[in-house]
Amino acid sequence: MRDLLELDDGSFALVSSWVEGPTLQQVVEKHGKIDSEHVAWITDRILNTLSYLHANQVLHGDIKPQNIIIQPTTHIVVLIDYGLSVVKPTAMSGSKGHTELFSPPEQIAGKTLVPGSDFFSLGMTMLYALGGSFDAVNRKQVPKNVPDAMCDFIRKLIVHNVLDRPRHADELFEEFHSVRVKSFGRNHSNMKPLPVA
Repeated sequence: MRDLLELDDGSFALVSSWVEGPTLQQVVEKHGKIDSEHVAWITDRILNTLSYLHANQVLHGDIKPQNIIIQPTTHIVVLIDYGLSVVKPTAMSGSKGHTELFSPPEQIAGKTLVPGSDFFSLGMTMLYALGGSFDAVNRKQVPKNVPDAMCDFIRKLIVHNVLDRPRHADELFEEFHSVRVKSFGRNHSNMKPLPVA
């Protein structure tokens, strides 16, 4: 967000940055399943973003493939669309809406979001990228070729009960570094190219 302008008719216009690159959904629709190591660096970037957001008491509330823009050559990931976000949520905040396949049970029920709500959506988004389809998300099944440590990490995020999910993005971000080492022998991708052409 760059600015908020009040127009002559009393309505408001939100001025946002233009971000180059395809969405995660566009990449999957064009190329199918995404390699585990690519999903790892994408996840790493989102967790880093969530660490910042959650530290500032902002819950995104709508993490899904079409809200993630990827810049494949620089490995930059941008989380967009804060229309369902909640700032400083309280027990009375409730939920502003949801995206059926990617939202956690508490959000679908209209309950207040917590950090674990964003983690659930991230886990479902990882399933979509790894499985290459919405069907993979429906089944909540991690493809067999995904390293065990990464499978375990995803399963931890997509549990039904929010109290059983991780609670702190910064701790989850650090934990994911060890998941990457266990899965790929390193905690970085060496800028492995992601095919998007």
